[in-house]
Amino acid sequence: MAVIAKRDLSKLSFAPSETEREKAARTHNAIREHLETDEALKKYSIETYLQGSYKNSTNVRGDSDVDMGSLTENIFYYDVSDLPQDQTQFGTKSVRESVTESIEPASFTYNDYRRDVLASLQRKYGYENVVDGNKAITVNGNTYRLDADVLPCTSFRQYYPDWQGKASYHRGISFFSKSGDRVVNFPKQHFDNLAAKDQRKDGKVKGCIRILKRIRNELEEAGQWDRKRSPSFYLESLVWNAPDDKFNGGYDSVVQNVLAYLWNDLRQKRGTDAIRSYMQANNIFVLFHPKFWNVDDALAFIDKIWDTVFTVTQ
Repeated sequence: MAVIAKRDLSKLSFAPSETEREKAARTHNAIREHLETDEALKKYSIETYLQGSYKNSTNVRGDSDVDMGSLTENIFYYDVSDLPQDQTQFGTKSVRESVTESIEPASFTYNDYRRDVLASLQRKYGYENVVDGNKAITVNGNTYRLDADVLPCTSFRQYYPDWQGKASYHRGISFFSKSGDRVVNFPKQHFDNLAAKDQRKDGKVKGCIRILKRIRNELEEAGQWDRKRSPSFYLESLVWNAPDDKFNGGYDSVVQNVLAYLWNDLRQKRGTDAIRSYMQANNIFVLFHPKFWNVDDALAFIDKIWDTVFTVTQ
């Protein structure tokens, strides 16, 4: 019995063209220059950065918009729930109390910041070309630039006790949806970890991700899959969890070995605490939990891709 790919997967692994990369960079640079130099936003000390598929070099045709963060570090949100709240043996304040009491009140809120970024983009590009979304602000593209999703965000600190029992923290970003839900992410750690694994395996990790994304997009166009069940961020993290030795050989072998490993391992760990070994590529948050992704959707995606790509012969 042999497993054979129905198509040349290597042709689906290629990276974005130089033209695509240039247009993405041009889009980012134009918006960055405006936001970082607008006098009305000066108090926020804005720093913009690429994020998502274009930043991670996993974008494919269909990822038409450029994801950008518009970050202010002049305020930050935080989470101290992992810090101990018991008093020390000397009767002094707990680590958690010491941290929370040292944090000074912010001079503005996230909503203040988002409102001013939105107004700035509307003045620059016109009200008709700027769409205020639930999370990001979309700047419509033209012949010169791509559509851009600009995400106003603040710094975030995820506190944890270090090996000495003192407070340390992971630095990330946070923002609020219009419904009031706070979203936390760690784009730098995600990028660094994914890039390191990809470099160890000679580009096969991102190549595998691009293959899965291209097939996912084809399935969606054919009405056979909903990408909301497998967003790009989730797929990047899922593939990142596969062991390095699954990325050896040609892409037929890589995709087959990665999917087979994930399918078997997820089925074995589903419904147990062991599923928490699957981490987002930032290696800070778990991949599967009720407010993020569920194992059944991941398994259904793997099944769909396998049936689309491979055939078994005697």
